[in-house]
This record gives sequence, C-alpha cells and structure tokens, in this order.
Amino acid sequence: MPKGVLVLGGAGSFADALRERLDANLFAVLPGYPSATPNQGRLLRANLLLLDSRRAHEDNEARWTALHVSSGLPVLVLLCREHSVILPLGVVSVCLDEDGPVTPRVAEAIARGCSVDPQGVILSGDLLLGVDARRLARGGDSYALTVKECRLLQLFMSRPGQVLDRKALMREVWDTDYTGDTRTIDVHICWLRRKLEEDPRHPVYLRTVRSMGYRFEARGA
Repeated sequence: MPKGVLVLGGAGSFADALRERLDANLFAVLPGYPSATPNQGRLLRANLLLLDSRRAHEDNEARWTALHVSSGLPVLVLLCREHSVILPLGVVSVCLDEDGPVTPRVAEAIARGCSVDPQGVILSGDLLLGVDARRLARGGDSYALTVKECRLLQLFMSRPGQVLDRKALMREVWDTDYTGDTRTIDVHICWLRRKLEEDPRHPVYLRTVRSMGYRFEARGA
C-alpha cells in the first residue's frame, strides 16, 4: 500500500508537483492545506507530515515538535536555503528554493521519513527506482519493470560510473557464470532503455562502453 504524505502549509500547487514527482505506487500525496493544522481523518492515512515553511516569517521549532508529538508521525519541514536552525527530535528538514521544483533530495527525505527501506528506493537525477514495487519513475512518468529489468537497473544505479561487463551482469542478475550466449543482456538493456531514456537510440543514462560492457551515468536534478 502506498505511504501517505500529508502536506501542510504552502500552496496547493506544491502538492500537485509532489504527486507528479513521486511514484503513485509508492506514495500517496494527501491534499494540502494552506494552514499548518492537519485534518484528523487524513492523519489516519498518513505516514509522514510534510510542512512547507519556506514562506514562513520565522522558524517555529516548538510548533514542529507539537505536530510530531500530537500526531506520532515524523515531520519533514521544507525550509528556504538561508534558514539555519537546530531541529528538535522527530523533525528533519530539507532546503528548497521558495519557488524551486521538487528535487531528488526532497523525494529521498520523504522515502526515509515514510520508513521506506533506503535499499528499496534508489534516486538519481529525475529517476526514482522502487525496488520492492518494481517501478521506475522518470519525471512525471511511471513504468512497471520485470524482475530481471528491476534487478539489472538496481545493479547499475547502485554502481554509478562503474563499467559492468557481461560476466558480472550474468552473475549478479541471472545467477550464472555462463557467458556463452549473452544476447539476453542486450535484449534487456534495449527494453530498459525504452523506459529509462528520453531517446533510447541516444542513451544518456545507460551507456555502452565498447568491448567492455555498460555503464550507468548518474545525472543531476
């Protein structure tokens, strides 16, 4: 079941942007409120409170602590970059420009705050891989992965910049040392690129290293 993220404060457009950024199979963004007062009904569906304090005139650590204590949920506070505060127990923060887009750091903080296993969610640039759900989110799109596609992409994303040869791929993904016919690797790479790349014919994430293997290129947000 998707983890509930209850958005408090800020503009409704941020909750919409968050929905587009997060994979709906992993996270459910609950309707945001202009105030910082959570709706009791939606609290029951939430795993995390996300408080958008980027436009607040002053930091309110006592308020953040009260939200954490009264709800029993972790609180993630969005702050402008110039803020510098000591956070109370049960509260974490991420810096984000006042009108900035949802970044991988925000998505990662949400995943950790929702108690999603860090090994189960891998982020790189605008990519989010949900290992357990076998889902790939790229920008606003979401794709289902086969077991082998997911294992293959997990291996690449966990080793950015490292060239992986066919022997290593067969051993790690297909659990065999057989390398007599590795065309199945090429087929799976082709399938992955259709979901991973804007233009599969000119890949920017999953690159071929001639006579060596393949390399995953981590890209910034």
